[in-house]
Amino acid sequence: MGLVWDVSMSSTVDFRGQAMECLRLAEQAKARRHKAVLLGIAQAWVQLADQASSLRASRDPAAEKAKPEGALNS
Repeated sequence: MGLVWDVSMSSTVDFRGQAMECLRLAEQAKARRHKAVLLGIAQAWVQLADQASSLRASRDPAAEKAKPEGALNS
């Protein structure tokens, strides 16, 4: 049995928001190691948002047209 995942526009926006927060924290981090970890987490959020967007578009072709302006891309 496959995993069923409900992907809404708000989840995609939330994922990108999490990525932006990680980037903000990375800018403020003093230690290189912390910056690297936060940048990696930000990248993972962007990838998740992209996957959610693709999944949503595959279920609803009109959804891709609703992609938020200025959205982060990996």
